[in-house]
Amino acid sequence: MSAYVDEPKTAEEYERVVNSVDLPEWMDYPKDKKKVYEIVAEGELFKIVETGDFFPTFEEAYDFIDDALGGDQIFPTVSEELRFGKNDTENRVRGFISFTFDDRARMDKYSYWVFLQLNEQYEQDPEDWVTAHRWLQHHPAFYHRYELDMNDWATDNGLDDIYQYVSRDDQGGALVTLEHGTWNDKGRIGKRYVDPRLTVTTDTFEEAFVLLAKRVRKNFSTDGVDYGKREDLPKWYEELEERLLNEK
Repeated sequence: MSAYVDEPKTAEEYERVVNSVDLPEWMDYPKDKKKVYEIVAEGELFKIVETGDFFPTFEEAYDFIDDALGGDQIFPTVSEELRFGKNDTENRVRGFISFTFDDRARMDKYSYWVFLQLNEQYEQDPEDWVTAHRWLQHHPAFYHRYELDMNDWATDNGLDDIYQYVSRDDQGGALVTLEHGTWNDKGRIGKRYVDPRLTVTTDTFEEAFVLLAKRVRKNFSTDGVDYGKREDLPKWYEELEERLLNEK
């Protein structure tokens, strides 16, 4: 996932890492887990252990679990060379992966662990714009998910939807403006909103990301919870709020 933290080198280290992390309390997985079915090779055939069904190819067994059983597949004993099926109509080779609910939950924990390592780096030097950029990219304040699969969290694209605008000041100098925000609805789905507290303007991109990180740190906890502070709201926003309140 990243070359800027000390990544686990073995499966055992990876398990220790994910088991050491508790996800933020607001992260949930409301969609029911799929049942897991194991595929094993028996002679020339492939068997689904839980149902006893046999299939002539690994591909057919895999697809049966998807289409007929609505489950997830595991196949730890099937050799790598057997995990491919050839599509004769397009002459392509299809590869298969095993990715269950537990795999997804471990991956989310690992993503959060990466952020916690970056947070230690950031706290040591908040003026380093590269670290600030990486920290923002992985910050839980920007975690969100997709309505089609409420168990699917996006955890490492925190800067993908940022708005960047470059202009000049009255003296002809460069101005860099960044506008950003979070998914503030309960489910953290759909589109993010622009948070005026996170709008920054300065003369370089590097400094802009440093300032944005400072705004995020001030207004959001390391587990992505909004403190609800209002000090960074611009005057125009407060005036707009007051006007709308008076119109009700």
